[in-house]
Amino acid sequence: MPADKPMAPGISATVVNISQSGVLFTIPKVLAVGQRVLLDVPPGAAEKRPTQLRAEVCRVGPSAKAAHFDVVCTFIDRLSYADLQAFC
Repeated sequence: MPADKPMAPGISATVVNISQSGVLFTIPKVLAVGQRVLLDVPPGAAEKRPTQLRAEVCRVGPSAKAAHFDVVCTFIDRLSYADLQAFC
């Protein structure tokens, strides 16, 4: 996830909410506010490879899930409405 320090394979985030401007996800790793991250989104039915979204962490807090953190990020490049619909 951090652009300069990718997460180990097999570690994934659970998306709680996504909008055109950002995303809220839960992850078992604390990230720093202001940290830039690169999010790899698995390909959908029409895509052949993962989509990468650049984002910046703007809030981190404890999650309801034990040993996890809720992370709010804003996208560096705002998603279009069509891009957002691909997540639905």
